[in-house]
Amino acid sequence: MKKLFAFCLLGLLFLACTQFEPQEGVLDKAAVAEEIKAFMKSYGEAWTTDADVLLKHCLSNEDFIFYSDKKFYGFNEWEGVVHEMFTSGVQYEGFPYKEINVRVLSEESAFFTSMLDYIMIDTAGVKKHIGGGVTYILVKESDEWKIIHGIANHYEME
Repeated sequence: MKKLFAFCLLGLLFLACTQFEPQEGVLDKAAVAEEIKAFMKSYGEAWTTDADVLLKHCLSNEDFIFYSDKKFYGFNEWEGVVHEMFTSGVQYEGFPYKEINVRVLSEESAFFTSMLDYIMIDTAGVKKHIGGGVTYILVKESDEWKIIHGIANHYEME
């Protein structure tokens, strides 16, 4: 019995002296999803302001890829497309994202999908009702969310 008691005491002493790695906190996916929605609200509103405000939402390195109008764009090409849209006089009205879905992958990555529904005013001043859908992959870098990949499919609605 004494041996059993001594063995248990040594086991408890060993456990007391063993350093345990602290466990990471549980990911609050709802809070991260709200961060993403706020970020994408800002991005959606940026389409009505100017190109530089809009582009601050994108990761500006070689990892960035955007697909739209049957073309792939790296960041530099996308930057040119966005500046051309704003300097040409094309304007956007309304918040474009409807039926928003956010899938949190980690504290630093997420998917955002949404239907599109907005008004575009072309260079001739003609209003067009645009619909479609988007998928974005977002990453958090330096405590800021950025779009790293985007796919936009849009069409003129009647």
